Amino acid sequence: MIIDTHVHTFPDSVAPHALNKLIKSAGGNIKPYTDGTISGLLKSMEKAHVNISVNLPIATKPDQTDSITEYAIKNSKKYKNIIFFSSIHPENKIKHIKKIFKKLKEEGIKGIKLHPQYQNFPVDSSKVFQIYEEAIKNNIILHFHSGFDIGFPTSDYASVERFDRMLSIFNGIKVILAHGGGYKDWDKVEKILKYENVYLDTSFTLDFFIQGEESLNKIYTVFTDRIVFGTDSPWQDQKEDIQKLNSTSLSSEQKEKVFYKNYMKLIESIG
Repeated sequence: MIIDTHVHTFPDSVAPHALNKLIKSAGGNIKPYTDGTISGLLKSMEKAHVNISVNLPIATKPDQTDSITEYAIKNSKKYKNIIFFSSIHPENKIKHIKKIFKKLKEEGIKGIKLHPQYQNFPVDSSKVFQIYEEAIKNNIILHFHSGFDIGFPTSDYASVERFDRMLSIFNGIKVILAHGGGYKDWDKVEKILKYENVYLDTSFTLDFFIQGEESLNKIYTVFTDRIVFGTDSPWQDQKEDIQKLNSTSLSSEQKEKVFYKNYMKLIESIG
């Protein structure tokens, strides 16, 4: 079984514009492997033999929170092999945030995606504490971008140090940190694994792992129980990333944990 814990799709009407905008923000240094739609993702999943993908939207404006939530609820009922997360913008009012979390819980939505750079907040800022508090209260997963982002090369909003400070306050919050816990900052990541319920996804890290990046190699080998497979599709090819993980030095048992067992354990804890 294979679960891709980190994919992105957009409504058909906005997918071309969304992809072009993201490519431009990255200076043209990325390319999509699907057309960014749900149908494009399903074709990729079939080709790669991915059983389940987890769709992670990002509310880049406060007024997008409701539409993204409705998108997640509607499509989670339609597609049984895609888990749809929602997103909340840090500038939403606390009353609205509480309402959204209540709705997510009632509708069985397991988590939300937060991106510090695209949503313009440091992860340890008190202005987002209300989101963390509601996530704990409602037993909802927070899936964060972490570390460097090509579109925001000078931003430290998702640094390991900031996650360390946040997790020291909200120890026990259920968190997945994309890109191995801090893209290109892996020498610092081990210290945040002292906190319970912190997982790392593999998106955009497997080439470095295969090449023997020392800190990443240690994290993935020693803390395998905290690693979940993720590709960041459409920005990586699902089939290629599966082949990459299979080519690593991890044992068959470790690969099973990364491909699906660790994520299933986390999802089952949500209820």
